[in-house]
Amino acid sequence: MMLPRNVWFRRSTTIHACVASLLVMASVLHAAPAAFDESLEMALQRARSRILRPQLREWTGTLRYKGTPWDDIFASARENPEVRKWMFDIVTTAEAVLRESPSNYTRPRRFEDIPSDKVDSIALKAGRNREARALAMSDCTQTQWLLQRAIPLAIAARYTGRDDLTAAAIAILQQVSTWIPLQRPGWSLMDDSAVLPTQGDGPNMATAWGVSAVVDMLDVLQQRVPSELRDRLIANLRGEVDGIVRGWADELPWYVRSRAVMSNQWVDPSVALVKACLFIQDPALLPYYNFGVENVAQTLAASREDGAFLEGVTYAQMSGGSVCAIVRAIAANGDDRCDRYPFVQRFWFWLLQMQMPGAALVNCCDSKMASLPSWARQSPLSSMVDAALVTKDPAALSALRWAFPVGNSTVSGIEYAVRCARAKDSPRWNLPSHAMFPSQQLVVWRSEYERPSDPQRAWGLWIKGGTLEERSHGHRDQGQVSVYQGDAAVLLDCGDPPDYGDPDLEMRFATAAGHSIMQIGEIRPRVTAVDAPLQVRRLDDDGGSVQVDTSRAYSSTKSCIREVRWDRVSRRVEIVDLVQFLKPVDAGSEVYRFHTGSAAPVSLEGGPLRWEARWPGASMLIEADAPVRIDQVDWPDGTRAPFHHAALRIRAVGPLERLQLKSTLTLEPDTGAVRTSP
Repeated sequence: MMLPRNVWFRRSTTIHACVASLLVMASVLHAAPAAFDESLEMALQRARSRILRPQLREWTGTLRYKGTPWDDIFASARENPEVRKWMFDIVTTAEAVLRESPSNYTRPRRFEDIPSDKVDSIALKAGRNREARALAMSDCTQTQWLLQRAIPLAIAARYTGRDDLTAAAIAILQQVSTWIPLQRPGWSLMDDSAVLPTQGDGPNMATAWGVSAVVDMLDVLQQRVPSELRDRLIANLRGEVDGIVRGWADELPWYVRSRAVMSNQWVDPSVALVKACLFIQDPALLPYYNFGVENVAQTLAASREDGAFLEGVTYAQMSGGSVCAIVRAIAANGDDRCDRYPFVQRFWFWLLQMQMPGAALVNCCDSKMASLPSWARQSPLSSMVDAALVTKDPAALSALRWAFPVGNSTVSGIEYAVRCARAKDSPRWNLPSHAMFPSQQLVVWRSEYERPSDPQRAWGLWIKGGTLEERSHGHRDQGQVSVYQGDAAVLLDCGDPPDYGDPDLEMRFATAAGHSIMQIGEIRPRVTAVDAPLQVRRLDDDGGSVQVDTSRAYSSTKSCIREVRWDRVSRRVEIVDLVQFLKPVDAGSEVYRFHTGSAAPVSLEGGPLRWEARWPGASMLIEADAPVRIDQVDWPDGTRAPFHHAALRIRAVGPLERLQLKSTLTLEPDTGAVRTSP
């Protein structure tokens, strides 16, 4: 779920203040005794009995939240001009927040209260469930805004001591104290037929983001928060602990019923549970802290030692970083139970290997991040920092400093800036330019690794198979080959549309139609996991050779095999496809397609056994062992402007029982592929 950044601050009206007081009273009465509630202890026992727990010893020590070392960071800002620069950037961000609309933190109570540009698109198709879905998703939007905008405001308020910034941060927290619960029911109501259980649908992303934002704001502001407001917010955090535990015990969310431990919807509320318990520091919360750590450990145990985040780059940025951050917090509490999982030590390596030339990112699965944001060409994503700080591998921080030499105005970005400023050694890039990740059946390769901020001259590719571990964010992308050169894509994966409510998601993006693969008889729904093994025959600095067996991704084939060979010097990628059908396919059927990186129509000529396509920076020779007809169509994508491209469609001329294609892509040296508009 990717949500927009938006707006901010206004003084509450008297009516809102009265409503807030009533809600606060309810919060304190409900939430304060949660840790001592006998029924909650019984709920915890139910949750543990229904879900197979990892074999972890119980933590019987204290609960202590170390938090971010702000005093140390502010001292560094006084001493070091580089760190001071990032603090100035945070102050600038905070001053911009003062001018933003109060709709960002004033909770809507009716559908009509939600600003039109923030209405969830799925809610608009949910019929009688429209309001419940829209309000629940507005909770996600607002808690995400807290993370992105309110936390920098709080940091700037403490750093500068300015009364206006402090008052604005306190006013936001006053409003947040009326958000009970942080995540209202209805987030799972996707259409008119959905029925909400009596107890609701449990915790979700607003729970996670809201808890994290409240804890971080209280941690940075400390005594600047009035004691009555601080007590109220801590009481609310207790209520969220209660809600998370009961959600698991009663199996309210789909991800608990499905044991989807790799889902971001499992991960983030579990992280929030641990974070809240650590921050409150009440010994009575120890059983619930242990439960949260067990949940996090289940995710870590399901994650593989190669460091790959199975839901792809977007969800790695959303949830992988928070997992690393909470593992650090758990360790700072003296609890080393999560340190044993290999994923924690290798996640940083996978993140850095997901970068392609031109600041592109490997965008398999549901990924709206097809490239690094412009600011992230010099400064690392927060997930990269969290991953580099949690690992015990010293190569991580050195490689990150080499690739991304500056910090940024986020919490982790500031901590990173301090680390960089204090480093005595020169950063080094000692990583290979290629890698195979077995847990994803994914190969990545680059002719060389360039800093994203440097001029881009390298070329690279990624090739994906498939595993049975892929779940709700999987695409029918088994066999996808994406190629990049310089600043542009040559062959691309369509990625995701801007909004999950877009009808094109299931028609043009996430299914086989959005990928450069065989098109007949794909397994539906597209999230159905399939085994598509990728065999590496050669992978080195000079090129590679792999085979992908995608037969199980289709109901129409006896076999479907793709071989890919490439050579660094010749800048050539050879894709050989062989498909054998269970029954002949009709004449005119589209058998294969390729998504080019050209937004203008490509030059296409030849037939029926030999075709050549040309577009700026590249050419592709397609040779078939049976007559085929190739045409092109303008196709949408979610990768970069102008968000459409030319797709080549390869059709059978007559009935086909089998087809072999040899497609040779040649990159023009030095010029780079250019994505031109018509």
